[in-house]
Amino acid sequence: MAHDIEQNDEELPDPALPEDASRGAVVGSAVLATYLVTAYRWGCTNEHAYHVFAGIDRTKALALARAEQSDRGGKYATVVWEFDADGTDYRSIAYFHSSACDEAAVVPHHNHRIDFYERVGMFVNEAMSGKALMSDPTNPKAMTYQEVTPLPDYVRAEVERQRAFMKIWERTENAATEGKKGGSS
Repeated sequence: MAHDIEQNDEELPDPALPEDASRGAVVGSAVLATYLVTAYRWGCTNEHAYHVFAGIDRTKALALARAEQSDRGGKYATVVWEFDADGTDYRSIAYFHSSACDEAAVVPHHNHRIDFYERVGMFVNEAMSGKALMSDPTNPKAMTYQEVTPLPDYVRAEVERQRAFMKIWERTENAATEGKKGGSS
């Protein structure tokens, strides 16, 4: 029972788990693990991911993980996670690689290249304004906005081109959102 909920007289206490129950949900006298199948785009934790299956059927979890990886043409890696009874401890029991994964991989990984390009892109976008967040010259542990020299024309042109595309997508998203909200007046 949760620590912040008082048990009233009408409630029965939670049944105790069998002494030998080290993993999984208890069904009758059997102890069953719980499985979660997750698909990760390109096998990266900082890309798109979604759940394929959750349940106590290990065979189904493994089959669905393999099928999802195959059906997505190698774009998504799938992993089968096995959870203990209370869901706090888990481990990977199967990993089906995407076409971009290292063959030795046993779990999805964090793609630091994505972080690098996002940070560079944000910096260049900010620098277009003439200021950018950079290490403070008086305190290298702090960041401050500082004036920067104008970017080369070819960089400015590409940033403006990408901003134009972003505005098109924003208008499209806003129109779709408005269409879902209210219909016609």
